[in-house]
Amino acid sequence: MAVYLFTFHAYRSWLPNHRRGYVRRHQGILPTDATMSDIYVRRARFDAVRFTPAMAQVIIERAQQACTQYDWRCHCITVVWSHVHVLMSWRGFRAFESVRAMLRRELTRSLRVSFSRNADQPFFSRGSSTTTRVWSVAGCSRGSW
Repeated sequence: MAVYLFTFHAYRSWLPNHRRGYVRRHQGILPTDATMSDIYVRRARFDAVRFTPAMAQVIIERAQQACTQYDWRCHCITVVWSHVHVLMSWRGFRAFESVRAMLRRELTRSLRVSFSRNADQPFFSRGSSTTTRVWSVAGCSRGSW
C-alpha cells in the first residue's frame, strides 16, 4: 500500500521575500530576495490566494469525495491559509504523480465552481512540494480533520 503526504501551496502564498527564503523550480531552496519578490509581484497575472474557512470546507469535502470516487483512502487533511496537506493511501500500483495531479485537478475544479473564479485563476502554485512517502499513519484518523 502506498501512503503519501501531498502538499499544495496557495497561489503566491510564499514569495521570495519570505524570511525563510523561497523555492525556485529546478534550483531548490534560495535565500530571501526582496528584488526577486518585486519581480514576482510585477509579473503576477492574478491576485494571491488565501484559503478561507469556506474554501477549506470545500477542499476537505472534495478530497473525501475524490478518495471515495477513485478508491483511495484519505487519512488526514489539514488546510491553513497558505497550504493544504493531504495524507492518503491506495492499493496497487499507481504513480504518486498521477494521484497528486488527479487530486489537485479535482480540488481546483471544486474551488472554481464554489467561488466563481476566472477560469484561468490558479488556486495553487505551479508544481508541488516534494512529496513524502509515509510508512506509518498511526495516530492520524478521520477525526483529525
